[in-house]
Amino acid sequence: MNPVLLSKVKAINSQMYYTVFNNKRDTVADVAYDLFTSSTPRGKKENEIMIWLAAIGGALPIGANRDQELTTATIAGYQWHYYVGKNGDMNVYSFVATQQVKAFSGNLMEFFQHVKLNTNQYLIKVECGTEPFVGTNVTLKVSHYSATIVTA
Repeated sequence: MNPVLLSKVKAINSQMYYTVFNNKRDTVADVAYDLFTSSTPRGKKENEIMIWLAAIGGALPIGANRDQELTTATIAGYQWHYYVGKNGDMNVYSFVATQQVKAFSGNLMEFFQHVKLNTNQYLIKVECGTEPFVGTNVTLKVSHYSATIVTA
């Protein structure tokens, strides 16, 4: 994708339909979107917005503490727990669905609006997939994925 200023992005319309196969009790993983921003079009990643459609086996995002009081937000019609953390120099804003979302459809810009990132940042990457932490023989099957960036 070509980098685009957040101030120019009206919507990031996306759909993700998936199934996780062979999800055994010892599996720890997530199914998530990753969106990255930078202060320059070709710069290093400065901010990451993670949108976890599934937290499998007790997986937690960066910035999570099992004893913390959770902040909850309703975005794109779903309930999310909200976490803030750091990965080196990068700010990480994570939204974890309170219940697994196997068929997501929504505007990902709503998550940016919740975080209130500086709109002079460039959106440099939009990804979606899984991060396995523990487990074997686990398969993510994506039956549909789309992401369309709508600009002014």
